[in-house]
Amino acid sequence: EKRDHIRMKLDTPIQVKLDTGNYIEGTCLDLSVNGMQVELDRAINAGECIEACIRSEMGIVPDLVSKATVVRTTQIESGRYLHGVQIQSMQ
Repeated sequence: EKRDHIRMKLDTPIQVKLDTGNYIEGTCLDLSVNGMQVELDRAINAGECIEACIRSEMGIVPDLVSKATVVRTTQIESGRYLHGVQIQSMQ
């Protein structure tokens, strides 16, 4: 990879909050310092701001919550959508 930071491969549930206040459940496929790739049932437009939450299953560490911007959306064969997301801040 020609990236500044390593991507961790994941396959974990993620909850995405839209600007409208609506939530979408999906899967976080990978995560890096600057961004993540998220698979969802519906498309989110590039440029849209979201809040993404990966829940801590064990409760030992806090949930990972980030403010982020969608930079690209691609429909895949299954009819679902892959979203490239740039992390703006972590809470």
